Amino acid sequence: LQPAVGYNWGARDYGRVRDIELWCYGSVAVMSLVLVGCMEAFPELVIHLFIPDAEGAFLAEGIFAVRIILLAYLLRWFVFGTDAFLVNVGEAVPATVLSICGAVAFPLPLIWLLMPQGLTGLWFVNVISTALCAVLSMVLLLRLRAKIALMNEG
Repeated sequence: LQPAVGYNWGARDYGRVRDIELWCYGSVAVMSLVLVGCMEAFPELVIHLFIPDAEGAFLAEGIFAVRIILLAYLLRWFVFGTDAFLVNVGEAVPATVLSICGAVAFPLPLIWLLMPQGLTGLWFVNVISTALCAVLSMVLLLRLRAKIALMNEG
């Protein structure tokens, strides 16, 4: 992503930047969906990668957790792609805001709010935090597109 976007951004070929952006988002979305599909189909294998002797209730709880966490991966590709894209076009501040929100600003209050739900609440912190980051990513991309439109006019 970086060399192609950086080169075309520097050349002010914003149409090409958008084409590269869409291709990258599409590719990563497909890879994420395939990964989520595989992990949903074989959650026991995922658990056994980390805890080889998991069985019974422990394995069942792990499968439950994996299935909840997989919901975040349906959106995480968009957040990571947006973060990388923002960095590559020189939008370091919005990229940093997105990173901080994903690492601290969204998860910490959610941990506190969902703590009464026990482990289930903890699993959902990741999902809700990622969903909030996806919304923030969309806002940042729309702002960048408006900025690009103004640059094209001027």
